[in-house]
Amino acid sequence: MQLLSFNINQDKILKLLSGDSSRLKEVYNKLIERNFYVGEAEIARKTLNDWEKEGLLPFPNHEKGWTKFSLVEFVWLRCISELRTLGLPIEKIKRTKDFFFKLDIDEYKDFFDREELLKTYKRKDIPPKIWLEALQELQVSVLTILILEVIINNHNLCFTIDTDDRIRIIVLGSSIKERAQKSEASIGRLIDTSFVLINLRKIVQGFFGNDKIKYDNDYIIAFLKPREKKIVEKIQQGSIKEITIRFGKGDEPTHIILTNNKITEQTIGRVARLMKKGQYSAITVKQENGKLVSYEQKELIKL
Repeated sequence: MQLLSFNINQDKILKLLSGDSSRLKEVYNKLIERNFYVGEAEIARKTLNDWEKEGLLPFPNHEKGWTKFSLVEFVWLRCISELRTLGLPIEKIKRTKDFFFKLDIDEYKDFFDREELLKTYKRKDIPPKIWLEALQELQVSVLTILILEVIINNHNLCFTIDTDDRIRIIVLGSSIKERAQKSEASIGRLIDTSFVLINLRKIVQGFFGNDKIKYDNDYIIAFLKPREKKIVEKIQQGSIKEITIRFGKGDEPTHIILTNNKITEQTIGRVARLMKKGQYSAITVKQENGKLVSYEQKELIKL
């Protein structure tokens, strides 16, 4: 398989992650926590067992019966489900899975503290098998990096698979000129072939926007941007009935208007979910008797 219009390499990963290393660690740790049940991915247990027998699941899981999944695994399960709905045979999905999850150890091992690994595994040297175990434990993969980019930069990442098994990663609506040109070129190549398209950002946003998926507030708050965390902190500081927040040109809150009355932890979680859905320049939140009754989010469109 070939990956076109998108390169996963060390320089790219470092650039993606260089903005805020402390936030990255927090986001990454939450990304690979196994907190979710297969039913929350709307996949039947029998279907999951069939996929496991076919070798479609991405990482080793020492829990009997694959009881819980991480967000990375959740996204991949949704990708399999959509590919099956679109009619892709199991063998082609296997090749897609190998592409997204097959590890080039040398590509990633510089991100680890070698001395720390030596202490952890009580060894004088680290053979490839140990590197592989460490990378799999941390769920390192091409798909993981793509999900990180969706979460951190909100890019509309999609992948296509054509009849010749070529995979193209494209970014719809990119504001980055070079990437937009590459995506346009890839889309142009698709005109003369049949293909399926999976929208990764839609799957990630669907996860955060699904009230049926259960997690605590700390989990969703970890994925918020610093400015969004400030809003949640302000809510948590006091008894608030109504919140109006406006943002200035620097993407920082400039005004927060508060009307006293208690907002519950459940409401805080709901606000965090709604903020994770996308960009905005103003938010209005209203509640009655501790429950969220109104949420207005204005989109920010940069010209």
